[in-house]
Amino acid sequence: MAEFNAPHPWIAPNRLPDIIHVAGKFCIERAWRDLQHEGRVIRAGTYFTKTVEVDVAALALVVERIQQLCLASRYLPYNYSDVLYRMFGMQRP
Repeated sequence: MAEFNAPHPWIAPNRLPDIIHVAGKFCIERAWRDLQHEGRVIRAGTYFTKTVEVDVAALALVVERIQQLCLASRYLPYNYSDVLYRMFGMQRP
């Protein structure tokens, strides 16, 4: 992340990804609060790498984040059903 951010200083920190997942290999996650991970403290706002059970961990983290955002919002004006159907070449009846 540091290598990517260095030549792109105009990208605001809140516009950077919270998670980068490479299937079966690793997962880079941004900590939203101070965490204890593998015996070390990860400070809020910093990135750390997971290499164990990365596929399950990445899916769980994304689902948790979506749930947090949904709970924080009383009204979501978006409906992604049509996008999902078009993505797979389907149409609603």
